[in-house]
Amino acid sequence: MIRFSDFQLNYQRYSRYSIVCFCLIALLYPTTEARSQDELKVEASSSPSELPAVGTPAAVSPASAAPAAGTPTPEGVPGSAPAATDSAAKPDSQSVVKRPTAEKFVPRKIDTEIRKNPDGKVAFNIIGQPWEAVLQWLADGSALSLDWQELPGDSLNLITTREYSMEESRDLINRHLLMRGFTMIVNGEVMSIVRTKDLNPAMVARVSPQELQKIADHTICKVSFNLDWLVADEAVEELKPMLSSVGQIHKLSKTNRLEILDTAISLRQIWELLQDEQSESGDDQLVKAFQLEHRRAEDVIRLLRELLKLQPPAGEGERNGGGGGMDPNMVMQMMQQMQQQMQQAAAQPGAAGPKAAKETRLVLNQRENTILAIAAPDQMAVIERAVKEIDVPRGGESSLLQNINRMKIYRLESVDPQTLVDLLQQLGDLDPGTVLKVDKSKQ
Repeated sequence: MIRFSDFQLNYQRYSRYSIVCFCLIALLYPTTEARSQDELKVEASSSPSELPAVGTPAAVSPASAAPAAGTPTPEGVPGSAPAATDSAAKPDSQSVVKRPTAEKFVPRKIDTEIRKNPDGKVAFNIIGQPWEAVLQWLADGSALSLDWQELPGDSLNLITTREYSMEESRDLINRHLLMRGFTMIVNGEVMSIVRTKDLNPAMVARVSPQELQKIADHTICKVSFNLDWLVADEAVEELKPMLSSVGQIHKLSKTNRLEILDTAISLRQIWELLQDEQSESGDDQLVKAFQLEHRRAEDVIRLLRELLKLQPPAGEGERNGGGGGMDPNMVMQMMQQMQQQMQQAAAQPGAAGPKAAKETRLVLNQRENTILAIAAPDQMAVIERAVKEIDVPRGGESSLLQNINRMKIYRLESVDPQTLVDLLQQLGDLDPGTVLKVDKSKQ
């Protein structure tokens, strides 16, 4: 039989044991709030391999996006939502795929990727070769010494379907170097690899424009171009868009020349353009003679000046009023003088400012029923179109002297001859070849 005193003693003993166990459990296992904070810290300090790439929005679960109800946010630690907003607001810094560096590849021996026939020509099947090995093979095959301080950090892939000579191979590989900001300079028995931005012009060979046809396309060289009637100050601005990324152009105003450093293929294109501009076909764009067949030159030049809003030269009416017109030799001398004045004005030191518009001039040659135009290409196109529209036949209408002999004398008794000539010319119904003369000695 259990006594009540024994039961009470055992109950007190078990109660003390329960309190001790509860304290131990509380020490060994933290509370729910502490566990939540520890879990947040563990998620925030996860390994970099598990984090998303830069610029890629990370997937956020609903549980981690917002804290659980009743769970306080730790002080000094921003919430997860603002962090996601900041990462989403950053621009995509890796919008392109970059070529891996040479260390990512384990290439084979370069001799196994290049096939050379008995004629000395080679075919390439290069995959992932570092630049040092490629350039060293190229220098050895060309009997040259290789010199370099820096090389591209990536590798070269080059697969060809035809065979190349060693000179063509150097140009082919030099093309790949240029795309990476490097170039190959061969001087004597040394093949140097340099950055294009650090290129010393003294290392570049100078050639004449005629020698460009014999030079490989991607070889950098420098050429001096002499200009005839083109002005160096204007040509240097117009030729800049034709240069490659490594090209440099300088003007010599006093000698009217251009100094250009660029690849041979770019220099050839510039040389062809300069030849075309300074040839007869290029002159036609600035100076052109319009031979009129159905209209008088005096009437057409007046309409052209009204169209282009030009003022007639002072005293032109007195020079042409007698019907003789201007001497063609004098016209050519005026044209040459105007051209020389334009070149001298552009070659002056102060002429490097804003480019002035080219002056448009119209010269009347009444003796040959011709108009000489000096204008820029755009104005010349307007003049040519206007002359084409004005100088057309009159249709079925007959001219005043169409059925009369080409040369006839009229004796006047009561009318002043000069007054009649002026009246007939003002009527504007004469053929372009009609010439009226007044013989004042026989009235």
